Amino acid sequence: MMLGSVFRIDGVDCLTDTIKLIRMTLCDHYDPKFHLLFDFMRKNDALNYLQKAFTLKKQLLPPKHPCLGTTYINLGNVYCDLRNYDLALTYYQVSYEIFHTSLSRKHPSVARAQKNIAAIHELKGDFFKASIYYHKALHLHQQILHPTHPDLKEIKEDIQRVLSKI
Repeated sequence: MMLGSVFRIDGVDCLTDTIKLIRMTLCDHYDPKFHLLFDFMRKNDALNYLQKAFTLKKQLLPPKHPCLGTTYINLGNVYCDLRNYDLALTYYQVSYEIFHTSLSRKHPSVARAQKNIAAIHELKGDFFKASIYYHKALHLHQQILHPTHPDLKEIKEDIQRVLSKI
C-alpha cells in the first residue's frame, strides 16, 4: 500500500465485538468507479480554483467586465457538470447580463451565454424555454457567423432535438 492509494471496500465481517475484518480491493486506474471518484474530485478542485479566481477578479475588475462574464460561464459549466442546474442557470444568466451590457449585442459571447441558458433549460426538462433561448442564439449566430460555420449547424441540431421533445 502507498500513500494516496484508493481501495474499494468489498465487505466487512464481524469476527468478535471488537475485531472487524475488512475486505478491500486496491483500485487501479482502469476501475470505472475510481474514474467516477476521480472525476468528482477533479470537478471540486476546479470549482475551488474558479471560486478563488472569481474572488480576485471581483476585487480587481469593474462589476460588468467581460472577464467576469467568462468566469460566471466557467462556474456555470462546473455546476452543470455537478448536476446543480439551478445554480448553473443563475451563473449563466449573470454572464448573459454582463455580456449583454458590456459587449456589442452581436458579440459571440452573448450567443454563447444564451446557448448555455438553453442547454440548462433542456437538462431541466423545460423544452419550451430551451427552444426560445436556442432560437435567440441562432438568430444572433446567423448575424455574425458565416452560413457554413459549424456552430450554426450545431445550434440548428439543438433546436431540432428540443422541438422533438415538446
